[in-house]
Amino acid sequence: MYVYLLHLFPIYLVRETTSALEWFNALPRLFLLMALAVLWAALLSTSAVQRVFRPLVEPRLDWLRAVPAAAGLTVGTGRGAR
Repeated sequence: MYVYLLHLFPIYLVRETTSALEWFNALPRLFLLMALAVLWAALLSTSAVQRVFRPLVEPRLDWLRAVPAAAGLTVGTGRGAR
């Protein structure tokens, strides 16, 4: 999942700011691009990258299930509660 979500940003940056993609028009250079892509995917698969980007890719959602105590709400009260 990290490779899929994080590969886009550097590719977009290179594509928009340089003409590097025009350099890969020959077959040997295309193989170099494929090798770089495999290396980039391997780098994005490392545990160090997962540790750094985990809060962005897999945020904790405990706050979403928490019942706000300050509001004085209790579970099971309100409309439709039996």
